[in-house]
Amino acid sequence: MLRATSRHFSRSSRRLPSFTNSTLPSATRACRRAYSSAAPGEGSSGKGLSFFNFLVLGGIIATGYGVYDTYLKPLSWPEEVKPDLRAGIKARQAGDFVTAESYFERAWMTAKNMPPEDFSGLPFLKISGIAVALAAIYEEDSNPEKAYDLYQAAFDYLQDPELHAKLSLVERLRAVGIASKLGEMAGQLSKPLVEQEKWLVNAVNIVVKAFHEPNYEQPDPDPNASAEMLAELDFPLWMAKNDVGAPFEALAEFYAKIGQAELAMPLYLQAVSILIPPPDKEMPPTSDEDVCRGGQIMNNIAELVIRSDHSPERLHQASVWAQRGLAKIETAMKNNPPGSINTCELALTAALFNNGAIAEYQGEKDKAKDLYERSLEQAEKSKMDEGLLLAKASLDRMERGEDPPKPKPPVQPRLAQPPKRTGWFRW
Repeated sequence: MLRATSRHFSRSSRRLPSFTNSTLPSATRACRRAYSSAAPGEGSSGKGLSFFNFLVLGGIIATGYGVYDTYLKPLSWPEEVKPDLRAGIKARQAGDFVTAESYFERAWMTAKNMPPEDFSGLPFLKISGIAVALAAIYEEDSNPEKAYDLYQAAFDYLQDPELHAKLSLVERLRAVGIASKLGEMAGQLSKPLVEQEKWLVNAVNIVVKAFHEPNYEQPDPDPNASAEMLAELDFPLWMAKNDVGAPFEALAEFYAKIGQAELAMPLYLQAVSILIPPPDKEMPPTSDEDVCRGGQIMNNIAELVIRSDHSPERLHQASVWAQRGLAKIETAMKNNPPGSINTCELALTAALFNNGAIAEYQGEKDKAKDLYERSLEQAEKSKMDEGLLLAKASLDRMERGEDPPKPKPPVQPRLAQPPKRTGWFRW
């Protein structure tokens, strides 16, 4: 199945449903029991199958920059750091990263040693925000290792046990965004798998613990402070989003990539329950974009089910998930003008292809051909090059009378090395 990285999608906020446990291992066990009929697949993806399987993440790990404000609001920041922040922003606007970094570094050192009470409204969000803004400049200045170290320092600052009781919910979720960013960067920098996993697990555990606590619905002390700070420091796009489902998708993608489908499955299921909550849950209205992302995750689940086993039972289970995902995507798209939600357009391309691949494995060649042709047409509309190539290749193969490739045997990952790219399509 087609895999796409998170940076291609925008995310809307979703409130997290209640969790039965406060740590990842027990939460995933509960999820696995609740969805035991899903029969997760085993092993790594390998190069045998040609499926679309992509991570519909965007928001927490996407990167991007807006426009820096020249001046900070008079009352937003203490006088001890305001001059350095203003000068740093102006230097960055001029493309002078060295000067910008020196001012932000001094502001960060000053801020983290000041009493939090000196910052008006969400002090820990502001203090950690200086570090995030500085790390983003390091990235823009092609210094990712230095950015990685600073993101880790900002995360450690927010995880100080002495601060925990003082943090608001939005300040705790700041640590989720930073941990998710570290998990992404750990992969980009070829850090050991255990280090990548550590950050992604941290992000999930913080979400679970934050929303598990009885006072997690407490309103923020200053609802405008976060938005004002984002505008002033011009944070990377990933920090401007508040999506509690994204960490589950990111960790599921990590486990799927290294061949641990039994760990990926319950995390994908949790992400689906956030994006498309069950009818009996009291949740905010689900956006059509969320529905499309949830539908694509259902296709990811279908790929896991048959990753290394094409038995009739597994193919049936995969078909149920893939058809359900396609139906969700098509329903969401009917509510909007054509082409208005890019996430849905891309997800439809993948879902049509995936259903075609499963139909072909089930021996329904006419149905498979029709779905491949629809996927090809949709790929042309959505300008999805990978979709065009894969759909054309499958149709050409069927025209030659060749059978689809057989599944590869499971391969156990070696956690001391970074994951190798597989035969799955990724963006």
